[in-house]
Amino acid sequence: VIAALGPRSNTLDAELALELGMRHLVAAMTDVGVARLVALSGAAVDVPGDAKPVVDRVVSRFVRLAARHVVGAKQREFAIFAASDLEWTALRPAIVTDGDPRGYHLSERLRPGARVTRADVAAAIVDQLADGTFTRAAPFVLPGPAS
Repeated sequence: VIAALGPRSNTLDAELALELGMRHLVAAMTDVGVARLVALSGAAVDVPGDAKPVVDRVVSRFVRLAARHVVGAKQREFAIFAASDLEWTALRPAIVTDGDPRGYHLSERLRPGARVTRADVAAAIVDQLADGTFTRAAPFVLPGPAS
């Protein structure tokens, strides 16, 4: 299952609606025996063991202040599937831009100022359906080949 939903507005109601939606999705997947979940998250979402550079921690804090319910929704969503028995991967793109695909790689370390195209994020989502390398992990989607 691919979960690429987000809140419709930066409100508490939208935050809680996304949380409820993820609760229902996890329950439905469990009920029918579908184990694989690839979720589109965001670089501002914090996960245990994060390796974010100082500049990106500052940017994440600003994003949390400016869009606290949007980030809160994705943080709540993450907490729900992370606590489940599902084989989940939460993809956290760097700054997302328009443009043609340029290639991407996944990393546990965010690169300062990294930008990745929407097309590359879409490819990463689809690729993770069959790739278990980052099962029960939340890698960042970064541009270009792994270094």
